[in-house]
Amino acid sequence: MTLNQIIKRLKTICLAHNQIRNFGFGLVQEFLTDKTTLYPSAFLMDSGGQISVQGHLMSFNYRMFFVDLVHVSSDTKANELDVQSDMMSVAADVVTQINNGGYTDWKVSSENSVQLVYEEDGDMYAGVVMDFTI
Repeated sequence: MTLNQIIKRLKTICLAHNQIRNFGFGLVQEFLTDKTTLYPSAFLMDSGGQISVQGHLMSFNYRMFFVDLVHVSSDTKANELDVQSDMMSVAADVVTQINNGGYTDWKVSSENSVQLVYEEDGDMYAGVVMDFTI
């Protein structure tokens, strides 16, 4: 698969999820400062890759953000945890779709690390970041 085909398929998978309203690709700084972003949102960032001459294959490393806005209130910390929990479920759903057996033209890493995120940059948002390889 080409890089364009991979990104297009990932976008299609993410936007097919009922909770994802927006998909972006590029530098995370651009995504976080874009005031037109609809939430919940998925954002894909390229993390390099490898070309194996012996294995006759290419591997692409990605970091995908799944984030939503946090409702600011007297219990903001609980709201943050709720958002992180929801976005972890969305990330799990997306990984399941990415690993769909119907896709025979790519192989996705079987172990994908995730970490919880919380940021306050104008908007307060929280979610998860997942690293994976195709």
